[in-house]
Amino acid sequence: MNKPHGSTCQQYFPQITQDYHTQKQKSISLFRLRTGHCKLNSHLFTLGLQPTGMCEHCHVQEAASHYLTNCPAFQPQRLELQQATNKLGIWFDLSLLFTHKDTSELIETFIRDTGKQI
Repeated sequence: MNKPHGSTCQQYFPQITQDYHTQKQKSISLFRLRTGHCKLNSHLFTLGLQPTGMCEHCHVQEAASHYLTNCPAFQPQRLELQQATNKLGIWFDLSLLFTHKDTSELIETFIRDTGKQI
Protein backbone atom coordinates (compact mmCIF):
# COMPACT_ATOMS: atom_id res chain seq x y z
CA MET A 1 0.00 0.00 0.00
CA ASN A 2 1.41 3.40 -1.00
CA LYS A 3 1.59 6.13 1.60
CA PRO A 4 1.07 9.78 0.69
CA HIS A 5 4.28 11.65 -0.09
CA GLY A 6 5.86 12.83 3.14
CA SER A 7 3.60 10.82 5.43
CA THR A 8 6.49 9.01 7.14
CA CYS A 9 8.35 12.26 7.62
CA GLN A 10 5.25 13.85 9.09
CA GLN A 11 4.82 10.90 11.45
CA TYR A 12 8.21 11.62 13.03
CA PHE A 13 8.21 15.39 12.53
CA PRO A 14 4.61 16.58 12.95
CA GLN A 15 5.69 20.23 12.86
CA ILE A 16 6.52 19.77 9.15
CA THR A 17 3.30 20.43 7.28
CA GLN A 18 2.10 19.48 3.81
CA ASP A 19 2.68 23.11 2.89
CA TYR A 20 6.40 22.54 3.54
CA HIS A 21 6.44 19.73 0.98
CA THR A 22 4.55 21.84 -1.55
CA GLN A 23 6.98 24.73 -1.07
CA LYS A 24 9.91 22.33 -1.42
CA GLN A 25 8.58 21.04 -4.77
CA LYS A 26 8.12 24.62 -6.00
CA SER A 27 11.68 25.48 -5.01
CA ILE A 28 12.99 22.42 -6.82
CA SER A 29 11.09 23.35 -10.01
CA LEU A 30 12.42 26.91 -9.94
CA PHE A 31 15.97 25.74 -9.28
CA ARG A 32 15.80 23.30 -12.18
CA LEU A 33 14.43 25.95 -14.51
CA ARG A 34 17.06 28.50 -13.43
CA THR A 35 19.96 26.11 -13.92
CA GLY A 36 18.62 24.50 -17.09
CA HIS A 37 18.82 21.05 -15.50
CA CYS A 38 15.16 20.32 -16.08
CA LYS A 39 12.84 18.24 -18.21
CA LEU A 40 12.83 20.63 -21.16
CA ASN A 41 14.01 19.05 -24.41
CA SER A 42 17.31 20.90 -24.61
CA HIS A 43 18.57 19.36 -21.37
CA LEU A 44 17.00 15.97 -22.13
CA PHE A 45 18.95 15.99 -25.40
CA THR A 46 22.18 16.68 -23.47
CA LEU A 47 21.44 13.62 -21.35
CA GLY A 48 20.71 11.51 -24.44
CA LEU A 49 17.03 11.17 -23.53
CA GLN A 50 15.60 13.22 -26.40
CA PRO A 51 16.62 12.99 -30.06
CA THR A 52 16.90 16.68 -31.03
CA GLY A 53 16.48 19.05 -28.08
CA MET A 54 13.96 20.98 -30.15
CA CYS A 55 10.63 22.37 -29.01
CA GLU A 56 7.83 20.23 -30.41
CA HIS A 57 5.81 23.39 -31.14
CA CYS A 58 8.26 25.63 -32.98
CA HIS A 59 11.36 23.52 -33.67
CA VAL A 60 13.99 25.65 -31.94
CA GLN A 61 16.06 24.64 -28.90
CA GLU A 62 13.66 24.19 -25.99
CA ALA A 63 15.57 25.81 -23.15
CA ALA A 64 14.19 27.78 -20.19
CA SER A 65 14.47 31.10 -22.02
CA HIS A 66 12.45 29.77 -24.95
CA TYR A 67 9.84 28.16 -22.70
CA LEU A 68 9.32 31.25 -20.54
CA THR A 69 9.65 34.05 -23.06
CA ASN A 70 9.17 32.87 -26.65
CA CYS A 71 7.24 29.67 -27.30
CA PRO A 72 3.96 30.55 -29.05
CA ALA A 73 2.31 27.43 -27.62
CA PHE A 74 2.27 29.11 -24.21
CA GLN A 75 1.36 32.65 -25.28
CA PRO A 76 -1.87 32.86 -23.19
CA GLN A 77 -0.03 31.77 -20.04
CA ARG A 78 2.88 34.09 -20.85
CA LEU A 79 0.50 37.02 -21.26
CA GLU A 80 -0.86 36.35 -17.75
CA LEU A 81 2.70 36.18 -16.43
CA GLN A 82 3.59 39.46 -18.15
CA GLN A 83 0.49 41.18 -16.76
CA ALA A 84 1.31 39.94 -13.25
CA THR A 85 4.90 41.18 -13.47
CA ASN A 86 3.68 44.54 -14.79
CA LYS A 87 1.40 44.88 -11.73
CA LEU A 88 4.49 44.39 -9.57
CA GLY A 89 6.32 47.05 -11.58
CA ILE A 90 8.77 44.47 -12.94
CA TRP A 91 9.92 44.50 -16.55
CA PHE A 92 9.25 41.12 -18.17
CA ASP A 93 12.85 40.02 -18.51
CA LEU A 94 14.28 36.55 -17.92
CA SER A 95 16.98 37.71 -15.50
CA LEU A 96 14.45 39.70 -13.46
CA LEU A 97 12.02 36.79 -13.44
CA PHE A 98 14.65 34.60 -11.85
CA THR A 99 16.06 37.14 -9.40
CA HIS A 100 13.19 39.29 -8.16
CA LYS A 101 11.85 38.18 -4.78
CA ASP A 102 8.18 38.39 -5.81
CA THR A 103 8.25 36.37 -9.02
CA SER A 104 8.68 32.78 -7.83
CA GLU A 105 4.94 32.27 -7.32
CA LEU A 106 4.26 33.82 -10.74
CA ILE A 107 6.69 31.45 -12.44
CA GLU A 108 5.22 28.51 -10.55
CA THR A 109 1.73 29.49 -11.76
CA PHE A 110 3.06 29.70 -15.32
CA ILE A 111 4.57 26.21 -15.02
CA ARG A 112 1.35 24.78 -13.59
CA ASP A 113 -0.83 26.49 -16.23
CA THR A 114 1.30 25.26 -19.12
CA GLY A 115 1.22 21.69 -17.84
CA LYS A 116 4.94 21.22 -18.48
CA GLN A 117 6.95 18.91 -16.26
CA ILE A 118 10.03 20.76 -15.08
